[in-house]
Amino acid sequence: MTSRYSITALLLAFASGCVLTEETQELTALEQRGALTQRSVSCDVIVAGGTTAALAAALTAAREGAQTCLLEPTDWPGGQMTAGGVPAIDYAWHRSGTYDVGAVAKLSANLPPEFVRWMEPLGAPGVHCSVSKDCYEPKRLLTDSILPTISRTPNLQVFKSTVVKQVRTDAQSARKTITEVLAIRRTARSTVAWGGYDLPLSVDMQDWYSASDSDRYTKELITLTGVGGRDPIVIDATELGDVLALSDAPYMQGVETSDGATQAASELCGQAFVYPFVMRIEGSTTSDDLPKVTPDHPEFYGFGNYDWNKIWVYRRLKGTGSPAPGQLTVQNWYPGNDYGYQYLLKSKADARTERADWRGGVSYAALDAGERHAYGFFRWYRDRAPNDVRGRLSLARDVMGTGHGFSKFPYVRDTRRSVGADNFVLRLSDLQAGNSTITGKRFIDRVAIGAYAADIHPMDQCEYPSYVYGDHTTLPFYLPLRALTNRDVGNLLVAGKTMAQSFMANSATRLQPIEYSSGIAAGAAAATMTALLIDDTGELISRYATVQSRARKHGPIDWTIGSVTYPRPGEVLDPIGQDLLLFCPTGTEADLQLGYCVDASNAYGPFTNAMTQKCSTEGGGPACNATMAFTIDGHRVNIPRWSRKFAAGLRGNGSCMRGAQKDAVHTRYCIEEAAASASGVKEVYGPFEPQIVARCRAAGGGDACYTNRWSYAFFRKLAD
Repeated sequence: MTSRYSITALLLAFASGCVLTEETQELTALEQRGALTQRSVSCDVIVAGGTTAALAAALTAAREGAQTCLLEPTDWPGGQMTAGGVPAIDYAWHRSGTYDVGAVAKLSANLPPEFVRWMEPLGAPGVHCSVSKDCYEPKRLLTDSILPTISRTPNLQVFKSTVVKQVRTDAQSARKTITEVLAIRRTARSTVAWGGYDLPLSVDMQDWYSASDSDRYTKELITLTGVGGRDPIVIDATELGDVLALSDAPYMQGVETSDGATQAASELCGQAFVYPFVMRIEGSTTSDDLPKVTPDHPEFYGFGNYDWNKIWVYRRLKGTGSPAPGQLTVQNWYPGNDYGYQYLLKSKADARTERADWRGGVSYAALDAGERHAYGFFRWYRDRAPNDVRGRLSLARDVMGTGHGFSKFPYVRDTRRSVGADNFVLRLSDLQAGNSTITGKRFIDRVAIGAYAADIHPMDQCEYPSYVYGDHTTLPFYLPLRALTNRDVGNLLVAGKTMAQSFMANSATRLQPIEYSSGIAAGAAAATMTALLIDDTGELISRYATVQSRARKHGPIDWTIGSVTYPRPGEVLDPIGQDLLLFCPTGTEADLQLGYCVDASNAYGPFTNAMTQKCSTEGGGPACNATMAFTIDGHRVNIPRWSRKFAAGLRGNGSCMRGAQKDAVHTRYCIEEAAASASGVKEVYGPFEPQIVARCRAAGGGDACYTNRWSYAFFRKLAD
């Protein structure tokens, strides 16, 4: 019997110790198809895209020096802002009591500067829509801002009309590593209208993922790997969570048993998806040349608490005043073209089965039903228009750039979501008050901010757990670095709707500005991993301050509310995954292995007397004994600051700093005997247990509580 594997594949498998799985078989088959054009591309960072987050991630990673490749499924990068058909920006609108969260969210100081620049020339005064200050025709944002920005960004390759087909991994280490991504790029034949967007997605999308040329497209198989023999850093910022599913990474979908749990209450009950479309008021009567289709659930259509005119104005893209010829409006309406009768994603078991020949892991029946539903709502809404515009309404195909009239890709409100490192899941409660009435939980590893109330578009035939229902107001919140990771795949980052977050948290983070901010964070994280040769996000999390310094260059990670920045300078935040506290000046991070705080260039004391003496003998001069004033948690503390490299060289290689040793009683602490210390009394060095720090504060320890070096006698009173 002839083997299904190529000789090359067998030799590689035996040499590496890999097992030829069904997915490997399919990959080998793809690569052996001589008729398919093939190419290999090397990238430090691979962004699997199609979302607003993907665009931001790719731009940021490239700007931070990483050779970056963006795989864009459509020909309109930008996600919701362009191809996803939601060109009416959703800013927070709500209040928490008398606290105007919406006003805070719209401040330019709390938005990425580039996002603000892109929006400034759009909208008013030529457009007035009631849902947002920024409503626009998507092609204008695309041609005026997005495409020029891409063209002038070094280190960035954008592969349009490209989908992820397969993901190769190496599972020999404790955490799996992605080694290659295989993608299919399609080129529409000259005989195909609208560049391939003439047919509905339910008809065409399977062809996108097919590795064979078709009568509509020629195909190219692109193999993407890392640079210089290193594995790439991969960001899944897709609409469908393709990389999560194809790498067999742990992920969630649907609604969980409780907020923050990883167990599904239902994998096939999530949020409704929608095909947005744009309507135009023509100058004269226009005919209906749309497909003659029958929607399954016309009983869903309605105005809700609105009327025809209010719905027209709600997401108007062109025009002001009363509805009139030449005006445009985009419809993304509940109860309207929202489709909530079938879940878009296949079950996890069915998606796993599909991995050998991936087609997006979606229900094509749901896509078809959603299209018919959208056509039905267009006719329902058109037929109820006021007399002066009735008969003049058309589906504005040119605005969406499609022959079928819908957006190039549906608006997907929820998708496959990562389970983060150490099973981290961002919860709705993290976005709410907690111990604050100003912001959500202040994560020490925060890398982005956002604000929006939890917003559920329920599926009609689903029963949700009771916690889903009710008012879920949020405060201005933070996104932590941990939410951008995956538990089992070390070089995988996530952004946008694929973040490690609960169903409820996703309902508040899925909006355009927040996706853009999370993409910046993911791009900064990927660039940090590339620059510092980090191949596992487990190590990256401990370097969160470095990621923060990169992310801050492209967007805010702290809230400006009134004249105050939150977190406040010096505010003590909960540590990550540890039970020890090391107090650090703002902008630095705790290095628990070294026993002191660091930033990219410097190390911050206190240092042992032995280190100070060696500093002097090695020519450090007055800086060896000098201290500088820093504010930590509102306390003014004087501590030394040395070059990080110099401090590391003086520290020694032991578990304690040079001249210190483990205490015989409290063995997790390092002490400096009285004869060795500069003060002449026995001293103990942090990091300290949180409960001991709390006792120090309660005992009136004052500034000493924040210096990371205490009198040993005082420490024993607190610890014993």
